[in-house]
Amino acid sequence: MAAFSFPTRMRGMAVGWSHAMIRIGSILGFYFFPLAIEIIGLQRMMLWLAIFPLSGLLAAASIRWDPLGMNIEQEDQTQRAQIVASAGAAKG
Repeated sequence: MAAFSFPTRMRGMAVGWSHAMIRIGSILGFYFFPLAIEIIGLQRMMLWLAIFPLSGLLAAASIRWDPLGMNIEQEDQTQRAQIVASAGAAKG
């Protein structure tokens, strides 16, 4: 999704950032998952594993942003122009 979500000038950094976050999550999961099962038990751990994806689903459903079919480059230029205009209005 990061490749679709950012304009060309930021795309490489955004894709790298998203992959880094995925890898960090994977490393932390491999380390803490066995510890969590040992501490809180298998049934409670399965409950937590059900809650986290549901919270992600709720967040994705509330955002409702779909980059497919959109001109990301044009939106980026429009947002930059709005920021410059608002900064100019704040100064003057």
